[in-house]
Amino acid sequence: MKQHVAMGIVLLALMLNPFSVKGLEASMVGYMLVQIPGLVAGGYYLGRGLLSRLPSGWQRWDPGGIAGLLLSIFTIAYWLLPRHVDAALNDLSTDAWKWVTLPVLAGIPLAASWRRLHPIARGLVWTNLVSMLGVMSWLYTSAPVRLCNNYLAQQQEQLGQGMLIACIAIAVYRVYLAFAGRPNANDGQHMSNMRGAV
Repeated sequence: MKQHVAMGIVLLALMLNPFSVKGLEASMVGYMLVQIPGLVAGGYYLGRGLLSRLPSGWQRWDPGGIAGLLLSIFTIAYWLLPRHVDAALNDLSTDAWKWVTLPVLAGIPLAASWRRLHPIARGLVWTNLVSMLGVMSWLYTSAPVRLCNNYLAQQQEQLGQGMLIACIAIAVYRVYLAFAGRPNANDGQHMSNMRGAV
């Protein structure tokens, strides 16, 4: 699991270095579709690597994975609200709080809970993500006024278009997995056995 820890550290370093922060926060697309997911992903991979080293008993606090999932969802939803987007951009302490909470209260709980969720619950999460992106895409492209004071209306429309692309891409990928399935680790061994038999 060392590669997960390394990946988490690299992602967080990319998101938190001053050059990335300035560049990503200059556009609404960079802020909402790169920085926020990047901070969550960094915490997720860091959590996967670190939590695997803990004794198995720690999982008793959330046996079904629901509590960790809800904590992650509410944390992400909080920082996606336009009011909190403006607050983070205007106040350094609020921005620093965002950098802490997204990896720690969203990414790590998601890593702790995801594998313990029932497959149906995972499917519902993906479905809700697609629908949420679709609704937010419509909201940002059709809103008659700016929702975030720090960004122009044109950037808001670009974000809506980006969310629509992300919505379609995730939906297509999930449909592909539903029909094609995930590659099995035993497939390679099975094919080599068939070649040997021939």
